[in-house]
Amino acid sequence: RRDAELARQLRDALNSAALNAAEGSDQRGARRVNHYCIALGSAREAFVALRAAEAWGFVGPLPDEVRATMNRVIGTLVKVTR
Repeated sequence: RRDAELARQLRDALNSAALNAAEGSDQRGARRVNHYCIALGSAREAFVALRAAEAWGFVGPLPDEVRATMNRVIGTLVKVTR
């Protein structure tokens, strides 16, 4: 079973998280926070997409390392957006 739309959303969210985090690192002030906030939302979206794919049976159980990495990335972005 596959879901092309969910796969596209996951890919777009992962790309957005990475690209906005990178772009934010070169900014200052409100622009920096804005990019990090977008990256945070995208990282959360990607994690939910992964868990949805798991729940629908499109992928096997997510490895603990994947869950830990996503939680660490999201936690870091939460800290830098405060």
